[in-house]
Amino acid sequence: MDDTSNPDSPLRSACPPLVEAAWLYQADQVCPEHLPMTAAQALATGMDTPALCELAVQSGDAVHP
Repeated sequence: MDDTSNPDSPLRSACPPLVEAAWLYQADQVCPEHLPMTAAQALATGMDTPALCELAVQSGDAVHP
């Protein structure tokens, strides 16, 4: 059984905002400068991946599409 089936799982609570951010980014509805905060929020919920860590420590000015 994967962790997303548990309603209290950090993955279950972190994925929807990341999925939403990805869709909005692809639709050109979110500024790249906001992505580090989205990554930091996902990290705070327990989703720990190298890519999220790298994105979270970038300043909003340094993020380029």
